[in-house]
Amino acid sequence: MLNRGLFLFVLAALGLPGVAFSGSSSSSRTIADVIEMETDQNYINCLRDHGESNQASSIRALDCSGKQIETILHLDEFQSLTRLLLSNNNLAYINISKNTELEIFYAYNNEITKIDLLNNQALVDVSIYNNLLTNADFSNNTKLKQLRVWNNNLSYLNLSNNRMLKFVIASFNELKAAPAGLDGIEERNAKIDLTYNPFTESARDDLANYSENYPNLRYLLPDDIANGGFEFRLEAWKKRGGSDMLTLSDSVSCNGDHSLRVAPLAEGLAERVRLVSSYFRTEPGREYTVSMWINADAEGGAVRLSTANGVNDQSHELELIMTTGWEQVHWTFTANTKNTRLALDLEAKQASYYIDDIAVQIAPPPSDTTCTSPQGDR
Repeated sequence: MLNRGLFLFVLAALGLPGVAFSGSSSSSRTIADVIEMETDQNYINCLRDHGESNQASSIRALDCSGKQIETILHLDEFQSLTRLLLSNNNLAYINISKNTELEIFYAYNNEITKIDLLNNQALVDVSIYNNLLTNADFSNNTKLKQLRVWNNNLSYLNLSNNRMLKFVIASFNELKAAPAGLDGIEERNAKIDLTYNPFTESARDDLANYSENYPNLRYLLPDDIANGGFEFRLEAWKKRGGSDMLTLSDSVSCNGDHSLRVAPLAEGLAERVRLVSSYFRTEPGREYTVSMWINADAEGGAVRLSTANGVNDQSHELELIMTTGWEQVHWTFTANTKNTRLALDLEAKQASYYIDDIAVQIAPPPSDTTCTSPQGDR
């Protein structure tokens, strides 16, 4: 007589309905089953909100935004997803290659360094801005209509197969050449924002020609740092190491409602964290003055300013923070490129300090020496 266990195994192997075992198709798994395979408690809590008894393969929308999630292992179980929202988390990697029905994918404000969208041919709306992407391939996403990839580290962008685009924001990247295929976008009134990129002269010429057919194309660099007052989170700034030291303060500011707070270093951490600005337009050979306001809980921190173009960079001597009230710091440099950005090397050994209103202007230094509307002054 055939052993019952072997009998069930044979039935399962034949794919007959009503039979499931540990090696059966994932289509029969519930969210509770998926929870058993996941390790990140914040993600597990989010999954529970979507009903543990529901079949994972039948879920059409999954929203786990703002949950401080660091790891997701089994998105392949949600094969029917058309809408996936994972923004405002701590994700460095995510695999959505099996989610082939996805139409809307939001994963902005994470720490993602690589993303593969080649299998996601149904995508219409993608928002993956404020990450650490150095490249992204959208060649198979021919239905794409909205693309938001600003504030990454993209050095190349190919839109040749994305003719249906109506909305593109790729500002605050490392683009030196005009996006390939830009002139193939069919919607002439498409909004295309490529500002704050270090385009070459020839790329600017190409973009100027494109703008004749695309009136809503923006690509020129402004003359000042973007978001120097930190009113828009850390958008337009890139953190390099020690990011836990940097937070926004809504209780202490020189002007506006926010400032950047630099926390004391924990034992064993590197001495400094670097914060890099967006690019701004400069004229080689001309002097520019950088100014910023600093306010400390106590003496003991330090700031160094430098250009961060990768070629003949200049730096300001380390500025020791010797005040517990708002003080304006200046540094004058001579531009040697047409695209310049700044780096702040920050350290705090004794207590936290605050930075606000970073600005650049043609020398000499600004004449104002007081905050116009200090908040929570220490």
